[in-house]
Amino acid sequence: MELVAKALDRVEETGERWFEAELHRMMGELMLRLPRSDPTAAEARFGHAAATARQQGAKLWELRAATRLARFWREQGRRGEAHDLLTPLYSQFTEGFGTRDLQAASAILRETTASFEPKNPIPNTSI
Repeated sequence: MELVAKALDRVEETGERWFEAELHRMMGELMLRLPRSDPTAAEARFGHAAATARQQGAKLWELRAATRLARFWREQGRRGEAHDLLTPLYSQFTEGFGTRDLQAASAILRETTASFEPKNPIPNTSI
């Protein structure tokens, strides 16, 4: 965490922000791995990472941060929010679906979409 914090300080000192979103995402990941984790702070870091990337027009960094935030929400049972966050972003991609980032986003979308399907669908009674 200390190394990522130093890197974020360097971002502020130099104004070089091209990797800033990824640093915030990484800090969120590390916060969740602490013996006394802070899920609220980690969630805020993931959201900040996605917002920073969006502001910069960095779609890959935004997807990575949003995917992590969606996974966090899914783990909390907030599947609808996770789905709503990822769907519009994922739909902007037209290639690269074999990459790890897009596959991870796709997996979360499949999981969250499945939660919207009715448990007892109405049978088709048309003849």
